[in-house]
Amino acid sequence: MSDHDSSFFKTFVGVLGFLVVLAFVIFFVAQYVIDKSGINDNAETQSIRDEAIAKRIAPEGKVRMMGDAEIASASAGAASAGPKSAKDIVAATCAGCHGSGVLGAPKIGDKASWDARYAGGLDALVASAIAGKGAMPPRGGNASLSDEEVRAAIEQMLADSGLDVSVSDLTAGAAASEAAPTATSDAAPVAEAETAANPVAAATEAVTHAASAMADSAAAVAGSVADAAGNAATAVSEAVAPAADSARGKEVYGMACVACHAVGVAGAPRLGDKASWSARIAQGIDTLHTHALKGFRGMPPKGGRMDLSDSDVAAAVDYMVSQAQ
Repeated sequence: MSDHDSSFFKTFVGVLGFLVVLAFVIFFVAQYVIDKSGINDNAETQSIRDEAIAKRIAPEGKVRMMGDAEIASASAGAASAGPKSAKDIVAATCAGCHGSGVLGAPKIGDKASWDARYAGGLDALVASAIAGKGAMPPRGGNASLSDEEVRAAIEQMLADSGLDVSVSDLTAGAAASEAAPTATSDAAPVAEAETAANPVAAATEAVTHAASAMADSAAAVAGSVADAAGNAATAVSEAVAPAADSARGKEVYGMACVACHAVGVAGAPRLGDKASWSARIAQGIDTLHTHALKGFRGMPPKGGRMDLSDSDVAAAVDYMVSQAQ
């Protein structure tokens, strides 16, 4: 072997040996950093990762076939439930909004708010509740309620707010409907006799009553529309958005932010570290949103996930801030 070949071989072996040693050094340094950061022991981080993975690999939907026995059991349960009282309907369907006045709904017990709406008439209130109005879905979101149950619930809320309204007794409806044929058959001859005795007066009274009812109903609907129109639009996002944004923020954090903010890589404030977040929170949430969207120091725009929407990024920031407060 010539001196030139020997020199090249020695140089090659030396460089190769240096690279092997460097690889071992990098490996041990990385292992040391991971052990010190505790990333493997962070249960919350692992949980978030597991949730994100499970969601990505979850099936789009599931199909479950019910047998005849299950269908019969469900039908029997619905039939045996029987009619609900007005208080039960209010508690199950209406109290979510009317109990606290959320979404611009008149609060139960606030006589002034209910007075303005009741001025248009009970029929108008019932019609609005059945059809839906503003932020309120038809029948308060419970499509199984009958018209009579909706009316009884409104009467109950009016009565609970101090208005002089009699509440329909729904539990007596079944017994009343069973007794109705007998009562009707007994009363029919009397009514026919009275009508035969004075047919002109009876017809006049019927026409007058119908005209009055139509006028009252039209005025009631107009008044109800005017009262509720101003409260509907803005309240929906204010009431529903916080919970939805928090869940979405946690999801986006698990997808885009956890790699750095779980361990504080490149100076990123760690999730839940109040000391690291306090100075940043003091700058204002708008500033934090801007930094996350446009990038700041070691953090790329949108955390490197340009496929995320601005609202998703803001939700992730809000979630991390909430964990540091």
